[in-house]
Amino acid sequence: MPFPWFGKRKDKPPTDSRKPPIDSRSKKDFQEPMLRYAEQRLIAWLTSKGGSDLASKVSSYVIEEGRVCAEILPYRIYVYDLGSFLGQFGYEALERRHDAPGDVFEHKKTELEGKTVGIFMYRVQGFPLDAISLGQKQAQQERQRQEETRNGPEGLKVTTIRLEGDPERVAEDLIRDSLPKTQLNEIDISDQAGLARLFACLMLRRNQASLEKDEILSFVERNRKPLKSGALDLLKKLAEAGTHVEGGEGLSRFLEYFSTAVSAALEGRPQDIDIKSDRLLWLLYALGQQLSVGSIDYARAAAILQKPQHRDRISRLSLIFMLKDYAESLDTPSQAPVEYVLLILECALISRDVSSVAATSAILSKSPAPRDPASFVDVMGRAREILASSGRKTSEIDECLERYQGRFRREIVDDDF
Repeated sequence: MPFPWFGKRKDKPPTDSRKPPIDSRSKKDFQEPMLRYAEQRLIAWLTSKGGSDLASKVSSYVIEEGRVCAEILPYRIYVYDLGSFLGQFGYEALERRHDAPGDVFEHKKTELEGKTVGIFMYRVQGFPLDAISLGQKQAQQERQRQEETRNGPEGLKVTTIRLEGDPERVAEDLIRDSLPKTQLNEIDISDQAGLARLFACLMLRRNQASLEKDEILSFVERNRKPLKSGALDLLKKLAEAGTHVEGGEGLSRFLEYFSTAVSAALEGRPQDIDIKSDRLLWLLYALGQQLSVGSIDYARAAAILQKPQHRDRISRLSLIFMLKDYAESLDTPSQAPVEYVLLILECALISRDVSSVAATSAILSKSPAPRDPASFVDVMGRAREILASSGRKTSEIDECLERYQGRFRREIVDDDF
């Protein structure tokens, strides 16, 4: 995903007349002289370089609040309104970049009708990054790195993670390589530099380990004042703006996802923070693998899940994500053991999520038998109770339990029920 201030807008979506425009009248008024200035400055530069034949083909448009563009590809100029929060945010983020989107001809601040604007003029085709956006290039590099890690070419360090021992330590080892260098709760957004750092970290985070509920709560606690003073509104505006930028839909959805979780934390509704947890996923994977080979018993695995730090990570989105992860691994070398799904059901029971209990128990009723049938019967029995008390059908579980009683009656004693 490219930085949005280098993205070209898409066609505007239909306007909802019931919603007031985001821009104020004065900001819209200033966009007109910004557009004229962008056109004139690009035309003057082209003419000075012997490109007067191109001058008549220059076009201009508003990209977003605080930023306009004039171009005749491969030449482009951006003009930022530095009196606009988004304009200043974009221009300052541009200054902090270590790379460039092309050959840069002009990068400065100047005055326009008594206001300060930022100028950035460049040739789009100057660098290889022009053909592939920065975000796309990073994604390709990451995919290549993962492929090389799987293939293990000569000279490349391959990390081997043992699944024996303390399952919580194993889970930490499994997630370590995808953890971000900067946790969000380490960021202070009381100034624009902090906001820019947050935005950069969020962009990277889409390809790293998931956000975590405790991380969100800690971030909000540290930044409660700036969030209430407008930073949260800015995040929501950026999420909305991303839908109008080519290639920005994915980032827009992620910013909306983050903003929704932050809003719930800020309003004192931690129970409504519905985000997936990679830490929970890897813990269940480690526990499931150990259960499948008998190196840990189910009682100990269930006790680990009951620890507060793990209980708090259980959410409906996490449960759905883990079920989808299991479904995608079926009939592949990486297929998780059935014990992994049994632990997902345990998490659904801990959180008393009836819908997830119903979905997971339906999968388990058609799955192969686990190593320990007694634990399976116990968990499915508890699932039947919560479904029955909620008025849900239990016929699938009843048939499954009857089948297990017949098949494993020598191994399951009455006390297990």
